Amino acid sequence: AGHEHSYERILTDDIVYFVNGLGGRPRIDAFARTAVPGSTVRYNQNYGALLITADATCLNFTFYNRSAELIDSYTVNGER
Repeated sequence: AGHEHSYERILTDDIVYFVNGLGGRPRIDAFARTAVPGSTVRYNQNYGALLITADATCLNFTFYNRSAELIDSYTVNGER
């Protein structure tokens, strides 16, 4: 994940990557770099957390800021 004080979801080659550096250290208001190819969501306006839930058929990734505002959600479907 490097050293980012932000949240970002990246989709590359059918693989989803989550970067979450908004857990409580001082935020950096400006992104240090331009978006990488495949960047879908970028957020750095408030602290937050990524909630991951799973059941027999899917994984749900939901990012909320500390005001409980839904910022991003992503679902992976499929049984193995």
